[in-house]
Amino acid sequence: MAQNRSAPAAGVNADEQAIRQSAAAFAAAFNRHDAKAIAQMWTPGGEYVDEVGQRIEGRAAIEKEYADFFQAHPDVKLQIAVDSVRLLNSTTAIEDGHVVLNPAPGGSAGLGRYTAVDMKQKDGRWLAASVRDTRIGTAAAGSPLQELQWLAGDWVAEHAGVRAEVTSRWDPAEDFMERHFVVTKDGKVASSSTEIIAWDPLTKQVRSWTFSSDGGRAEGTWYPQGNVWVVVHRGVMADGTPTTATDLWSHLLGDAIGWRSVQRSAGGTPIHDARDVVFKKSKPASTDNS
Repeated sequence: MAQNRSAPAAGVNADEQAIRQSAAAFAAAFNRHDAKAIAQMWTPGGEYVDEVGQRIEGRAAIEKEYADFFQAHPDVKLQIAVDSVRLLNSTTAIEDGHVVLNPAPGGSAGLGRYTAVDMKQKDGRWLAASVRDTRIGTAAAGSPLQELQWLAGDWVAEHAGVRAEVTSRWDPAEDFMERHFVVTKDGKVASSSTEIIAWDPLTKQVRSWTFSSDGGRAEGTWYPQGNVWVVVHRGVMADGTPTTATDLWSHLLGDAIGWRSVQRSAGGTPIHDARDVVFKKSKPASTDNS
């Protein structure tokens, strides 16, 4: 996810924008495996608590922790979605978000949540005083997440020279579903994105996090309504423009699924609804994540 250097979008506090930019800079440093740059994003006495509860304190220790991790996992990449930034006062903020680690230790993608206490420095930078990671857990048997089995597989839709492909796979433990979208026009890639759908044990809801190839991202909340799932999205373009949309995914007769997108907006301006799309299954569903 590219760092956004544009002016803050309308209605977005400058400090919140700076914190979101810092999160994007963290992802960039992580993806080039720059442990030193990562450690400098903490305050000198800052702490990091990983998903198993291990506490690492101070920049030197944090740098070593990440350097060791990168040495053990040379191919790992990270994507970040900042869910919210709450300014407690002029120098303190609480940042909550989600991360996708791919590949995570063990070979498959991993989904986690983080909470950071950010402190504004005298030079205007926002640094992390404390960061805590939590792994997103498996949904209990019979939870709504299990009702999305019909989305798994490879799907394709074609119309007027445009081809849309969706590849959906469960991770090996079926903790979450990873979906890849590619749209081609006249044989050339027009857009692509990756989405993670998971059970959020904090909100007790099915949620999703989407990362677009152009730098945009969105979070969605899924609501079942009969054979249709309604997904309410809130996101942001790469330039900071806020977006909204409501997607409707339906399980149709035979090997087909339907998609429609309504109530869409960008920067507060309504956008026309997307046309209905019917995807046909092109390959059998599989839990093989290789």
